[in-house]
Amino acid sequence: MHLQIVHDTTYRYGSPVSLSQHVLYLRPRENSVQRLHRFTLHVSPRAEVTRVLDPLDNELWLVRFPQPTDHVHIRAESKVETLQANPFDFVLKDYAVEFPFAYEPVFDFALGPHLVPPFDATQVRLRQWLAAEFPQRPKGTVEWLSAINRRVFERLTYRRRDERGIQTSVETL
Repeated sequence: MHLQIVHDTTYRYGSPVSLSQHVLYLRPRENSVQRLHRFTLHVSPRAEVTRVLDPLDNELWLVRFPQPTDHVHIRAESKVETLQANPFDFVLKDYAVEFPFAYEPVFDFALGPHLVPPFDATQVRLRQWLAAEFPQRPKGTVEWLSAINRRVFERLTYRRRDERGIQTSVETL
């Protein structure tokens, strides 16, 4: 199956602004079940674009805008081929059929950074959100992941934010 993916983002400002460095993770990965046939990245206004690999072997672009600008336009286009006839044809390990579950210890090192619990305030807010959104949670892992992904998709909205820096996870929730 071939997939055409287009990511298109535009920001407009009331007057020229100086931009900090942007880090773009937009190129799909290639592996034994997915082949990347084409990837293009367009950035406007003119910028210094550097392609690098992060410590997890993800390809990213560092984008530096040398001049103040009143807009930013980023467009990434990809053509990806999945080499699986049905990408949803998978088998879960017996221990992972119902959620929550614990991974086998052999995966501790690779998954360690992803399994660190969030800060206490984030955990409290996340539990509140889950209780409100899912009073009856599915027990099956696939059903649970499908339900939570669907809910995030339904509820996700964009809000303009003019503050510098990274927003906390509690603010995001």
